[in-house]
Amino acid sequence: MPSDFPTTGPSLVTSNTDVDLSRQHTLGTVGAGAIELIERVHLTFLQTLQSSLETLLQTQMTIKPGKCTQQTTGAFLASDTVGDVTIALDMETLPCQANMRFPASTLFRVLDILLSAPAGTTTGLRAFMTEIEFHILEEFFNAFAGALTSAWADICPVTFGRSQMPAHKSGSHDGNQGEEAVVVVRGQLWPEEPDMYFDLCLPGFFVRLADLKANQAAAIHESDLPADTTLLDAVAAANVTLDAVLTGSTIRLGDLITMRKGQIVSLGVPPATSFECLANGKSLFAGGMVVTGASQGFCIGHFVGDSGVLDSLYKG
Repeated sequence: MPSDFPTTGPSLVTSNTDVDLSRQHTLGTVGAGAIELIERVHLTFLQTLQSSLETLLQTQMTIKPGKCTQQTTGAFLASDTVGDVTIALDMETLPCQANMRFPASTLFRVLDILLSAPAGTTTGLRAFMTEIEFHILEEFFNAFAGALTSAWADICPVTFGRSQMPAHKSGSHDGNQGEEAVVVVRGQLWPEEPDMYFDLCLPGFFVRLADLKANQAAAIHESDLPADTTLLDAVAAANVTLDAVLTGSTIRLGDLITMRKGQIVSLGVPPATSFECLANGKSLFAGGMVVTGASQGFCIGHFVGDSGVLDSLYKG
């Protein structure tokens, strides 16, 4: 099994099981931007998982990220080794599944911890685990599903949960089971022991969907608009210019030329004369001037062209 695991963060690498780039369109390979997103979320997932497993196993852990590769579903399922166990995870509301693969050495180590095996003793490695052992490991598997759900909640909310399908044993896969693109990321449960790891396989469809949602959220954030802003909300927030026009307020051109500072201009209309309001130059409503505290305002009398419905709303 591979023993070279980076300790600073995952990185995209190539291997014999990577996607054939000549078939990108058919397999729907994932772009570089989506891979970067996967790497960021994977770190968040590992942090949450570490906390959950420390509580479950009552032991201190330091989970490190491993390599990240693109493969096909069939290639991933066919690349296991003797004793590997693959657990399927349903993804609520999405027509796809994620998969977690554990080598036997990892699962038997966890069993020893859960069963409080005496120090210095280890459960013998076998080709297959019993149903009772799978039942004991149920909470261990659920910790992974919960950490995944939490890590993706702010980007592409989806609930991960144990599938009703039985766990896959090594050697039971057909290499031609699927050609859908998947992204596989590794986590090292005990960094000092190379065999103590797990592989997480995420469907390409989900990865591309998450990348799309992340880009949309970034675009909305850059526009300084709330995420739930609609077109009507944006239009309603637009500013308009209001002009109050008093009817009969005319002046001769000669008087306009001789105006001086402090001069009182008679509008030629009584104080209670109504006004007409223009919004961006278009007649909107009419009313009269009123005093509101220390300032003055206009009381809307009626809306131009209104049938009376809006008028009744503003009376009083």
